[in-house]
Amino acid sequence: MKRTATSILFAIIALAVFGYGYFEYHTAKARLDEKDQDIELLQADLQQTTQRKAAWQATAIELETENARLQDSITTLNAVIARLHTTISEKNKAIRKLKGRIKRREVKYEKLKEEIAALSRDYKANETKIAALEAEKKQLRQQMETFNREQANLVAVRGDAKRQQEQQLDRVTHLSALQQLVTSTEVSVHTVALRSSRYGRNIGHLSSDASKSNWRYTIFGLKLKHDDMVLLLDEQFEVRIQDLDTGEYLKHTTGKQSQEGLQFKYDGNLIEGVFVNSQPKASGNYELRVFYLGQDGKYLLHKSGHKIVADKKPLNI
Repeated sequence: MKRTATSILFAIIALAVFGYGYFEYHTAKARLDEKDQDIELLQADLQQTTQRKAAWQATAIELETENARLQDSITTLNAVIARLHTTISEKNKAIRKLKGRIKRREVKYEKLKEEIAALSRDYKANETKIAALEAEKKQLRQQMETFNREQANLVAVRGDAKRQQEQQLDRVTHLSALQQLVTSTEVSVHTVALRSSRYGRNIGHLSSDASKSNWRYTIFGLKLKHDDMVLLLDEQFEVRIQDLDTGEYLKHTTGKQSQEGLQFKYDGNLIEGVFVNSQPKASGNYELRVFYLGQDGKYLLHKSGHKIVADKKPLNI
């Protein structure tokens, strides 16, 4: 009986030890599984952060490159203008010198004419001298004709240099205004509404299933501001939406047509528009941006970035 009680006691103790060990094992395993999930989430977050950082860096490089390109163009054109100015100055100096030489010969030519006229009263007595004066007069006339041709060529070269200079000055003025427009224009966003349907309610969160995107319409209202508003009036601009996690831009689609963005002509009033895009959206961060459509390309306005989605949450206004 005593032996049986002892056996039962040992069995209970063994079962308790086993149960405790089993509990500790599963508790530790659950903790490890939880930590593994935390690590996976951290890794996913790190990957998204890295992608966003790369996209932001790409945008910063794009802006710096754009500004540097404009500044380089202005510097190059200013150097060309300086060379043309030197050419014009040199031609002006040469023309003044030629004019002086022509004037002196014209005076001398008129004196020879008067002298020949006086000697001609007694032609026979002065025939030899008259012939010498006539030869000298002919030589002066040839010199004057040569100088006049040279002067005409110099005037033509100077005129061409002046025209080129005016063109380059106009180009510098255009690029300087463009640089001011691109770097100093501020975009004030008054309205942002992300929706599944154009006239539906604003969505509160992007769908977790990227293939079933619930964000198709972006209703916006914005104004442009600059110290010199004349730079903006009647100019063409384009609203685009950038995926900050990948750096890619969404397409604006109307019917069967797909465009890079929604274009508008600025007249100083509030610009209201609807950006339409139905493609899957897997990222969590998006930004509305405005581009200036110039004569020679598109330019991102440096102060136009306005975030409209942060961590899959729409920032409706």
